[in-house]
Amino acid sequence: MVSRTSIFFASTRLVRRRSSVNRSKRSIVLDLTKEDDRATLRELVRDADVVVENFRIGVLDKLGIG
Repeated sequence: MVSRTSIFFASTRLVRRRSSVNRSKRSIVLDLTKEDDRATLRELVRDADVVVENFRIGVLDKLGIG
C-alpha cells in the first residue's frame, strides 16, 4: 500500500523535474473553437520557426486552421 506521504513526495519530485526541464519557456492555452483564439494562433504561427501539433488527422481542418 502506498502512503499519502510517498505520493506527496513523488508528485513534488515530478513538479521539480518539470520546472527544471521547462525553465525559460513560456506557455499559452488557446480554445481553438473560438475565433479570437484561432486568430491568436495564426498570429503566433506567422513568426514561429517550428509548429508542433498533436491532434488527430483532420481536426485542424475542421477548426479551419489546417
